Amino acid sequence: MSIRVLLICREGIARQKYLDACKGFEVLIDIASTYQELLDSAVNNPYNGMMVDIPTKLKSLSMDKESASKIFDLFPILQLIYNENSGQIRTISSGQTNTLEAFENFITRRCNSFKARTIRSERRKAVVFNVILSKGKDVNHEDDEKTVIMNISKRGCFIFSNHKWEAGPDAWFIIKELTDQTPIRGQVKWKIDWGQEMSVPGIGIQFMDISDGQVKEICAISRL
Repeated sequence: MSIRVLLICREGIARQKYLDACKGFEVLIDIASTYQELLDSAVNNPYNGMMVDIPTKLKSLSMDKESASKIFDLFPILQLIYNENSGQIRTISSGQTNTLEAFENFITRRCNSFKARTIRSERRKAVVFNVILSKGKDVNHEDDEKTVIMNISKRGCFIFSNHKWEAGPDAWFIIKELTDQTPIRGQVKWKIDWGQEMSVPGIGIQFMDISDGQVKEICAISRL
């Protein structure tokens, strides 16, 4: 399966230098220069990671900084700065001074190990619910993982977890704040392992078996 990456960078010499640096790697690169282009691309195309030009982030995305940051939190990110005077590229988040090694590590390791995903176009609310999370439908208050939902929508949520998960299987959980304590069944659509990238570890869940009453109460509490 090919690696697909979104480059967020305004048109100019820096963009071309970043593209040149990726030559030789088996990677498909799409380009966005504004927040709307970033949003449209991320909703419609699955990406293994994103490369972000810092000047573009500070200027072109300044009005949508918070929204853009929430998208960046969902993917492996390589932050870039091109110095026109020296002709050199700095890779801010990699901690590496060798540009070729930084791009290679990002594309062939971090992006290659991250399951390509899109983002949801529907509203997702940053809110904390206390949950008991299990890999089986018999959720046990004593033995299963006690953790939290970090954001939620009408169709799914992101649950913080340090446990080992894979995309595909079901997860069962009870939301402590709901009146109906029936376990909710969700499918793990994507996951971020601890230490895999500079993001919170956890699992992206799509609701598969949840009552109308539970959805209504979630919406009321989180004001969706």
